[in-house]
Amino acid sequence: MAHRYLISGANGFIGRKLIEEAGCRGLRGTALILPGTSPVSVDGWETVAMPMVDGPELRQVLETSQVVINLAGNMLGASPERFRDGNVRTVEELLKAMSAISDPPRLVHASSVAAMGPALEGIPLDEGNPCKPVCLYGRTKLAGERLILNSSHSGRSLVVRFCSVYGPGDRCFLNLFKMAERGIFLRLATKEKRFQLMFVDDLVKILWRLADDALLSGVLNVGDSTEISDADLQNALSKSYGRRLFSVFFPPAMTRLLGRIYDFLEACTSQPNVMSSGKAREMSFPVWLQNFSKLNQVLPGLKWTPLFEGIEKTHLAI
Repeated sequence: MAHRYLISGANGFIGRKLIEEAGCRGLRGTALILPGTSPVSVDGWETVAMPMVDGPELRQVLETSQVVINLAGNMLGASPERFRDGNVRTVEELLKAMSAISDPPRLVHASSVAAMGPALEGIPLDEGNPCKPVCLYGRTKLAGERLILNSSHSGRSLVVRFCSVYGPGDRCFLNLFKMAERGIFLRLATKEKRFQLMFVDDLVKILWRLADDALLSGVLNVGDSTEISDADLQNALSKSYGRRLFSVFFPPAMTRLLGRIYDFLEACTSQPNVMSSGKAREMSFPVWLQNFSKLNQVLPGLKWTPLFEGIEKTHLAI
């Protein structure tokens, strides 16, 4: 019996949550992970360890799937090669494999607000706004998007641009919680930012609904439209930890220096980090907002986890 779903990057932060939700829904599929990484153990899901490279093995798992949710990618560190491998070449190989089989599956591809870039005029960006990414992560995510949208599979593919996602198991926000435990809230490059956050449990429910909508294609912004400031995030963390957090501001020059230090550490150890010169550049822009009108038309009445509730759940899981 053919598995309906294939999830690549299945043992990452979002992938694990997505498959846990699938198990609760009684869905079956294949979890694609890189060799040497931790397997996924959920009833009804087979774990397959292989690189995302076109060939008989990848084509075989695609032939037994009707929907692919591609979460494979890289957002850590400063290595151009790592970003190209994770965000561009994996897409190229996936599309080649899909083109080689007679009945390719529908593709739902995870992208990011970073592919759009900051809202330079302070107005939330919709799917039709010109993309102006400001870092290597954003540029390679955009390149992966364009490969899909310019391919023969574009009519059966949906590119989903997430706002920032957080929740239990997320590495990118972990340092915020570690600093909050020490009574510190760090502000990088700008004293106040405006942005949007989405709790991971909300995202996975939306992804499963989008995966089954065969009529959807093109690009879709996905996230909670609530605008959040650094002060909002600081207050939520402060409330969760039950203590006042001391705000520490790194001006732009110090933030850039911090990014270069982490670049150097990566070059010495080959271990990528959340912080990098690219992340420092992202932090220098104060407004990162998306327009979710299209999402609300496609999926009206969505319910979102309030900021404090999501922060508290994440804190308690650490």
